[in-house]
Amino acid sequence: MKSSDEMIQDLYERREQYQKDKKTKQAKRMKVMLPVACACIVALIGVGVWKSGLITDRKDPAKETEIKNDKPGAESQFPNTMPTDNPKDPIPTGEMKEKPGKDIIYLDPDATVSDAYGEWRGKTVSSSLLAVLDSCADDDVIAIQYGCDCKWYQYNGTAIVNLEEEYGRSRQIPSLMYQMLKYDGEYLAYGSAIYETGAPDGTKWAKEFYESQVVKYKKLIDAYIVDGVFLRDKLQEELDSGRPEETYVRIPYERWQEAVNAFYGELASRLCADGVPVELYDTYKDGWKQLVLFMTKEEFAAFAMDETLGQTGSEYSLALRPDSYDDAIWLEPGTAVSE
Repeated sequence: MKSSDEMIQDLYERREQYQKDKKTKQAKRMKVMLPVACACIVALIGVGVWKSGLITDRKDPAKETEIKNDKPGAESQFPNTMPTDNPKDPIPTGEMKEKPGKDIIYLDPDATVSDAYGEWRGKTVSSSLLAVLDSCADDDVIAIQYGCDCKWYQYNGTAIVNLEEEYGRSRQIPSLMYQMLKYDGEYLAYGSAIYETGAPDGTKWAKEFYESQVVKYKKLIDAYIVDGVFLRDKLQEELDSGRPEETYVRIPYERWQEAVNAFYGELASRLCADGVPVELYDTYKDGWKQLVLFMTKEEFAAFAMDETLGQTGSEYSLALRPDSYDDAIWLEPGTAVSE
């Protein structure tokens, strides 16, 4: 990981390059527009002079002394002063100069943060970011974390919402396998007999309950109940191997995570192409990427997020410094939270 000073210096350099590029584009536009404007002014002046009669009152041009500049290589009295495309030509950029020792504004890791959000210049912002925007100078650089609902983003032909739902369903299977082993497997093996005549031990289910259990264990019945026999040993062996956690929890979880990170990665690339300084952080060391923008208050006020990737509910909050997450407590998928 970069040190704080290296990261800050890198961000300042990128922001300065963004300002330079923006000013260069403005200068090129002026280079095209100024001659056109001058031509229009000259035309208007010519019409005015013609209507005033000054042209008709002048002497015969044939009798006038023709003034020529016969010096070889003579240049105009008013050379072109507009910037050219030559990179060696001095182009006034008007870039913002950072104050010596100026730091980026991050969220204090020891601060008490409210979950409240409000509106600032048409954007939904957290209370901590709103407090900074209300108090900082226009040229202060702020670390702004971006969040949104990206469930409709298509990753390899599948929407994120579908990957999340698949993970939500499949992560329940290991738990169902334990329940089937301990409670319901033997009774499910009886089929309709469990509600028609009951099991030998006297257990009898209602038909509706049996049907609900068949739906509940649908993915497991074909694998562990064959010809009315519950394959208890096979199920026990599968659970002991640890494969269900890998197949039904880890893999769907990582597929969903990969899709979300792909969304933020593509969005970050688009923002970078537009000259916006951004960083992607693996903040909690759990693989989930966080998108952070670095802008002054003035830049953020004029900023409009690219929402063509299908995201909704854009929100902005004050970001923590990346090294603040080093000691963060996080859990592996499926890890139980201890009391």
